[in-house]
Amino acid sequence: MTPELDLTALGLSSLGMVQLLMALENAFGIQVADEQLDFKIFTSVSGLWRTLEQSRGSSDAGTQARP
Repeated sequence: MTPELDLTALGLSSLGMVQLLMALENAFGIQVADEQLDFKIFTSVSGLWRTLEQSRGSSDAGTQARP
């Protein structure tokens, strides 16, 4: 896998996108915000990774802000 790899070109369907996203959210203990959900995040491995990192940062920031 390379960062530029187009997941949709490999045959990733919309159902597969949902399943992949759910598996990654469970694996990393995060939740991708609805505002971030877009088919474009699946056009490359790096786009998906960037979205996960942003969600992870948001989760960390939200946790730190709590008393």
